[in-house]
Amino acid sequence: MCKFSYLLCLALVLAWGGANVVLAETWEGKLTTNQDSVEQDAVPTASPSFGSSDMEFMDDGGIQTIGLRFNNVKVPAGATISTAYVVLFTEEIENPALVYVIIQAHLTPNAPAFASAAGDISNRPLTTAVAKWAIEDWPVDNERHQTADISPVISEIVNQPGWAAGNSIVLVFNQDPAIPSLSHRTAHKPADTPYEPLLHIEYTLGSATGPIPPDEQTEVSRDADLSWIPGIFVSPTNGHKVYFSKNLNDVSAGTGGITQSATSYDPGRLEFGTTYYWRVDENNAPPKGGVNVGSVWSFTTELYSYPIENI
Repeated sequence: MCKFSYLLCLALVLAWGGANVVLAETWEGKLTTNQDSVEQDAVPTASPSFGSSDMEFMDDGGIQTIGLRFNNVKVPAGATISTAYVVLFTEEIENPALVYVIIQAHLTPNAPAFASAAGDISNRPLTTAVAKWAIEDWPVDNERHQTADISPVISEIVNQPGWAAGNSIVLVFNQDPAIPSLSHRTAHKPADTPYEPLLHIEYTLGSATGPIPPDEQTEVSRDADLSWIPGIFVSPTNGHKVYFSKNLNDVSAGTGGITQSATSYDPGRLEFGTTYYWRVDENNAPPKGGVNVGSVWSFTTELYSYPIENI
């Protein structure tokens, strides 16, 4: 493991199921300055505070918002994010009651530094993707803790126009409005070496993306065709292997499958009110080589009939 402010491990290739499967690459980055870690009372007119000696999630004498800005995030545009989380370390031991947090990101391709202007954190537009994190007891000083998975949040950032490897990401932590917290958690600030907050991202480049119908779409026509955005390394001839079934286990295991060159697939007339699962593996052309195993997507077809309401 590299001992730098960030870690970038090159892609590995593993023989699996008779094919060379491209494994995830990993990037890690630590916060190195307290200017990249700020707290703000959870009201639009409040100004961020840069001077706190620690970070209270999500109450410091009142509900607050916390922003963390990670710089030089070397994740390529269009990457498929498989895993992402933030690592924090206990700074003080608090009441063990649960704390309920939501995590989003500033929806911009290159998040600017925090400023002292009123509402600098709370007025930033945020991702549609939200990660919910129920924080359990932190009973030991300096203990390592990992947030809930935030891969949908990071995916929304790196797949927007204008994102480039090396840009900055601001993560925003708020009290979950649906579930009041019963306590708070106190974590170390960036200057507290070796307990700096850390962002961990695992990703692949070259996977199929942009499924149509969108993942988990409902009311899909029985005559729908499937399509996707091909991976950037895919072979132009027979580069796609499509798995399609009503059986999730078969698709997850890669049972059967049809190899083709086109980026669309006609499954034939589908059944009413049925959930289907599908996945596209991308066979990469030389010199990249290997296979990018796709995510499993799903959709549910339209019903045969619908109840008539308010008669």
